[in-house]
Amino acid sequence: MKACPPSSCSPSYRPARQRGVTLLELLVTLLIFGVVAGIALPNMRNFMQSNQVTSQANTFVGALNLARGEAITRGVNVTVCASSDQATCGSDWADGWIVVLDTAVAGASPPNDPVEGTVLQVYSPLEGGATLTNGPAFIRYTSRGLADLAADPDPYQLRTPNCTGEQGRDIDVSITGQITTTDATC
Repeated sequence: MKACPPSSCSPSYRPARQRGVTLLELLVTLLIFGVVAGIALPNMRNFMQSNQVTSQANTFVGALNLARGEAITRGVNVTVCASSDQATCGSDWADGWIVVLDTAVAGASPPNDPVEGTVLQVYSPLEGGATLTNGPAFIRYTSRGLADLAADPDPYQLRTPNCTGEQGRDIDVSITGQITTTDATC
């Protein structure tokens, strides 16, 4: 009988297991991760900016819809106006806005400034340095749901800093009170 070499005949013999990864495998994994991250990060930034401006546009449109609905329900004028102190009408939409019962006379030409009554809803300032410009200083809805405007105004322009492509939003309020939001080139 032939004797076995001690390493192959031993009952406790087990083949060696590989533990961990080699340096080459680690480098290839990091290279693939770097390429994927390089492609994904710029798209993620654009996605986040687009979501931010969409959210802010939806908040503004929600305020306009609230004002219109309250005007019809209550049978009185309701106004949406810029407000920095969340109590009275101001001038910069980026500082926030309020929905307020308005005792001003509807139908004046041009529409007279809002005469504020009870504040129905307060909205926070825009986030991330966004701006809301170009539209009228306030939107007054009459008890019939119509926007009390002197003429068909320019749309509001919602923009964020470093806006690219079609990440801007234009919000148009017609004299009939209808609101349209469209994507806009920055």
